[in-house]
Amino acid sequence: MEKGKDFTQFTSAVAWLSHAFMSLFFCFAGLLQINDPDPHVWLPVYIIAALLSALTCMQRNEVRYISFIYGTFCLVWGISIFLDLPSTSSYGEIFSFEEGRELGGLLIIAFEMFLSCASLFSTNKLINFLFLLSAAFALVAIVLGIFLPAHLSL
Repeated sequence: MEKGKDFTQFTSAVAWLSHAFMSLFFCFAGLLQINDPDPHVWLPVYIIAALLSALTCMQRNEVRYISFIYGTFCLVWGISIFLDLPSTSSYGEIFSFEEGRELGGLLIIAFEMFLSCASLFSTNKLINFLFLLSAAFALVAIVLGIFLPAHLSL
C-alpha cells in the first residue's frame, strides 16, 4: 500500500474517533444543562453540536459547511460574552463566573466545528494532532464528569 494512502486512512480513523468522542462529550454537557438556570438556551446549543459532530463522524461533507457556520456563531457569541465579563485580576478567575463557563463551552464547540471543517481541506500532521488533542480532551472530560462528582460528595 502507498504511504500517502496509509496516512489518509490513519487520518480518517483519528478524525472519526475525535468526532465520536466530541459528540458524546456534547451530549454529556447537554445533560448537565438540565440543572442550569437557563437550560432552554444551553441544552439546544450542546445538542446541535453533538448532532453536527455525529454527522461529521459519518463523513457527511455537506454538514461541515453547516459546522463552519455554527462554529462562527458560537465564536461570535463567546466573544460577546467575553466582552461583557466582569473585569478580573487574572484569566483563571474567568471560570468562577457562570458567564465564564458559558464562554468556555462556546469556545470548545467552535473549536470542534472548525476542526471538522479543517479536515475537509487538509489531512496533515497538525490536523491529526488537533484531532488527538480533541479526542483526549473529550475522553478526560467525560471520565471526570462521571467519576469526579461522586468523589466530591464524600
